[in-house]
Amino acid sequence: MIVSHLITLLAEDALVVPGDIETASDSIREDPSDEAVLACALDSDLVVSGDRHLLDLAKYRGIRILTVREFMGELSAENQS
Repeated sequence: MIVSHLITLLAEDALVVPGDIETASDSIREDPSDEAVLACALDSDLVVSGDRHLLDLAKYRGIRILTVREFMGELSAENQS
């Protein structure tokens, strides 16, 4: 049930950003290619990722960066409310 709810939420609210994007930030020196994820997330509420470099930031310009497990926990808590 949670998976079908997640799929519905993603279909309604997820933003898929295709293509390449130029970045000027220097937030992730260990893996500069992750900068594209941050650039795409600027209009987002949160980022769900398994990427250690992104997760180490925890937050970027007020945008939370969560693991899939953390995100699913939040969805589950919202469903129980």
